[in-house]
Amino acid sequence: MSGADTFVPGDAVEVFVRFNRSWVPGFEIAAITADGYQVRRTADLSLLPGFTGPADLRAGHPAFGHASGPDSES
Repeated sequence: MSGADTFVPGDAVEVFVRFNRSWVPGFEIAAITADGYQVRRTADLSLLPGFTGPADLRAGHPAFGHASGPDSES
C-alpha cells in the first residue's frame, strides 16, 4: 500500500499519536467521508471520536488485535 489515499474500509492501520509522537497499531478504517477517515479500534470495535486525516495513518498488520480474527471467541 503506497499511502493513506488508498485505504478502504476494513484496512488495518496504525494511528499516529501526537502526544508521545508514536505509531499505535490495532485499528482499522471503518468509513471514509469528506471529513476524513473514521477509525475503529479492533480490540473492542469502538470508533475513535472525530475523523483522522491521512497524515496520521499508515498501513498496519491486518491480524493485530482484530476482535473477529481466527483466534478470537466470537
